[in-house]
Amino acid sequence: FTYLRNEGVLNRINYLYPIDEPNLLVTTPEEHLKIIKVAKKVAAEFTELKNAKWMAIYVRKVDFWNIEEHDVVGVDNYDQKSEVLTKGDHARLMKAKLPHQTTIIVPGCGYGQNPDAFVAYAHTEPSVEIVAGFLWFEYDNPEEKDADFVGLEVRDEAFKEKWRQAGLTVMNK
Repeated sequence: FTYLRNEGVLNRINYLYPIDEPNLLVTTPEEHLKIIKVAKKVAAEFTELKNAKWMAIYVRKVDFWNIEEHDVVGVDNYDQKSEVLTKGDHARLMKAKLPHQTTIIVPGCGYGQNPDAFVAYAHTEPSVEIVAGFLWFEYDNPEEKDADFVGLEVRDEAFKEKWRQAGLTVMNK
């Protein structure tokens, strides 16, 4: 944060994201809470971050640890495609989130998902703050790659542009 302040860009930080998929990458909810508390304590030392929002994206099919500590929450479930909006993990998150919380929708555009359903949902659901397509890059070694999806980088330019416009549309809703 000090480096960013010295570079004159710390005031441009809008979201703070302590750890991705905490309910997968951290051992316990208590350990996750420690991570959040330390991050918030450090951030509180920088006045430029006073309006930054705290964000978490959870892994699917498990509890949403310490959800109350965040302003913006989301869940990864790429292979469910747009069904995730009406049943499954996103629907479960919508029930678990607090009234003041907004959501981030993280569709897996690497699965070739069309953004239209997510953009339409974002424009009709007031709690959606962000639609951020998960891009996922192709591995250099095809034998290590998950066979179900590839990165956006292998898609044609029209598909890439559709996702760019989707993101801009939601950001400006």
